[in-house]
Amino acid sequence: MGLKHCLSIYEWNGKRYAEAWILVKILNKSFAFWKRKEEIPEGKPLRAQRPPEEII
Repeated sequence: MGLKHCLSIYEWNGKRYAEAWILVKILNKSFAFWKRKEEIPEGKPLRAQRPPEEII
């Protein structure tokens, strides 16, 4: 069994989004255990420092 935290930042319809999820691998199959999608406001840098409790 393996756990992996994934993060994806992309643009769609002129807006920027960030998605985070936890990937669980069991017996060579992958499952997205938890997922969060958030819009990034304009003018905000992509690598903003945030406390860990906001990310989890």
